[in-house]
Amino acid sequence: MLSAFLDLVVIALLIATVVYCFRLNKRLDGLRASQGEMGRLMGDFSRSTERARSAIAELKAAQGQASEALNTNVTRALALRDELAIMTQSADSLAARLERAVVERRNAGQAASPPAAPPPPATATSSDPAFPSAAIEEGLRSAAERELLQALRKVK
Repeated sequence: MLSAFLDLVVIALLIATVVYCFRLNKRLDGLRASQGEMGRLMGDFSRSTERARSAIAELKAAQGQASEALNTNVTRALALRDELAIMTQSADSLAARLERAVVERRNAGQAASPPAAPPPPATATSSDPAFPSAAIEEGLRSAAERELLQALRKVK
């Protein structure tokens, strides 16, 4: 009887072993199937990584070109700014010389003879900071001189 009982225990253990092996086999099959899917995922990931690397290289090249273009534009803009500053200084100097010439001409004209017509009404006050001698217009004889002074005031 003892041998029959031991045989039953061995049979039960063998059945448990077969069931466990069957479950283990299914899990291994699942792992093999997952391994193939994992390989595909790794391949996709590798290709995506390569595309990202090439895109980064293209972006760096584009950034370099844009940076060069921007630097060129900034350099040109600075040169134009300097040129405009020189032109503005020259124009200011010319305007000052024209103003002095108009004043001298007016003074010379007043010393020679009094004005024949009444002076035109002054449009600016003597406290105008942009044009310190607003009374210059009073002694002008021609419309061209008045227009020149008005244009100079608009520029300032």
